[in-house]
Amino acid sequence: KNDQQLCVGVRDLLAKEDITATTAALSDIAETCLRQVVLREQAKLVQKYGRPTTPDGRLAEVAILAMGKFGGQEMNYHSDLDLVFLHEADGHTQHEPLARRAETTTNQHFASELGQRIIKATGRLSAYGRLYEVDARLRPTGKSGPLAVSLEEFARYFAEGDGRLWERQALCRARVVFGSPEMASTAMATVGRAAFDHPWRREHAEEVRRMRHRMEETASEGNVKLGPGGIVDIEFLVQMLQLKHGRHNPEVRTPNTLAALAALNQA
Repeated sequence: KNDQQLCVGVRDLLAKEDITATTAALSDIAETCLRQVVLREQAKLVQKYGRPTTPDGRLAEVAILAMGKFGGQEMNYHSDLDLVFLHEADGHTQHEPLARRAETTTNQHFASELGQRIIKATGRLSAYGRLYEVDARLRPTGKSGPLAVSLEEFARYFAEGDGRLWERQALCRARVVFGSPEMASTAMATVGRAAFDHPWRREHAEEVRRMRHRMEETASEGNVKLGPGGIVDIEFLVQMLQLKHGRHNPEVRTPNTLAALAALNQA
């Protein structure tokens, strides 16, 4: 990570890349590092508990959503990783037929422990610094809920009205950074319904404005991200327009802010 970020930083200082290429490169570095951590920790859990399976015997996958700047591929040099951990379906783990281990667990516990291990591994301080801080508070029900949820529970949370506007707004920047193509497609279809299958109402714009002002009130003086006229103003405006138009125009459902803005301009 340090070597690759140094390369990106030198090209940035020499104006060899524009801001889009720089933030995308930093996001690619984070995604590559995260994937290696996930594969390592997942292998340890499979050895301990076996593989998650559905009640009908199929393998049940895990997917990880990137949110925020990581999801939008707009990371800076000190961004943390906003992650949501999903598992395909309820069920229990199973060992291979000839395995000597007998300990199993639920799919939900497997996915939650995987999330805990990822957070611990990426946040561990070493002689080379810390890999990344992980923030998992954007999951359904926030820090009070389970670390990992099933796709069915995720869909139910938003379909039955538990999901608040700010949570649906956050989903505008979601993308899958770990999971098979099939699982990624299913997860993103679920995310799309959760974010955009809600009628837009005029009072939503006022609610977004109030959320933005609360962030502004807590910002330090000169904060270019949260202060008046900061980056968040652009992000909130784009996400509000995505929620307004995304239900009927899939083209604007892109997690990258500049790409979404371009799509909105063409709509």
